[in-house]
Amino acid sequence: VDAEEERDSLNSVLRDNVDSSECRMKSQELEQRAEEERQTALEEQKSRLEAMEDMLVEDCNRHATEKFVDAEEDASESLVSRLKAVEHQMQVKTRELERATSE
Repeated sequence: VDAEEERDSLNSVLRDNVDSSECRMKSQELEQRAEEERQTALEEQKSRLEAMEDMLVEDCNRHATEKFVDAEEDASESLVSRLKAVEHQMQVKTRELERATSE
């Protein structure tokens, strides 16, 4: 009877050890899977952030280009306006000279 009880006790301890070992392995597997999922999520987030950064850079470049083009157009319009004013002054002076020489 004592040998039988000792055998049952040892079997119980062995089962507990096996169960505990399996639990540790499953726990390690779950931890590894969770870490892989975290890494995947971080990589996806990094990819999304890089895409957003690229879009922001494109938007900034487009905005800067539009501002530059607007400034160039404004400068061109101002130059055309001044040239027209100079042309008008030349016409006035030419008429004055023609009048002066015809008198």
